[in-house]
Amino acid sequence: MSGRSKTRILLAGMALVSLSFTLRPALAGTTASPAGGSNQRPSVEGCIGQTLFNGVWRLKVIESALKTNPDDSDYKNWAVTLELRNAKNTQNSPGDSGFVEYPQIAFADGTVLDMETTEAKVQYQNAIFYKSLPPGGVAHTTLWYRLDPDHAAQTPTKLLINIDPHQYGKTFGYTVHDPSFRVKLDCNS
Repeated sequence: MSGRSKTRILLAGMALVSLSFTLRPALAGTTASPAGGSNQRPSVEGCIGQTLFNGVWRLKVIESALKTNPDDSDYKNWAVTLELRNAKNTQNSPGDSGFVEYPQIAFADGTVLDMETTEAKVQYQNAIFYKSLPPGGVAHTTLWYRLDPDHAAQTPTKLLINIDPHQYGKTFGYTVHDPSFRVKLDCNS
């Protein structure tokens, strides 16, 4: 190999290393998990109004507010309105791609609330969990959480959606190590 060829290879290698260091901080926010509590599960994280992407699903929380649930009007309910888009090039369903349990909301004191009522759970299952979406298809819904007396005057800080990327021994095509979603309900994009 000539001296000129070695110089070109060396310069090309240095340019790639330089580019790698330049891109690494920009990419870190899209794949790395943010720091959190000792029990905080790693997730793709963002704010209300921001579209979050895990390689298979695009999630966007539209609104988070105290509302009256038509199916549970005797209690205070927190409502989280969201849209979920299929980002794969094939038909897909959250229930068939690793979604686990029901979404939860969390408060600043660390308390986590599940969906309480059967109506809220069935509505989530029909609107999101079992929904079969074509490529680019979207599902919209409002998640309802009955607030216990201790949290009736508080605002939740996070929506948590747990996804197991290896459920049933399958791989679903997630492009991040931890595809669960965490949406900060106390910030807007």
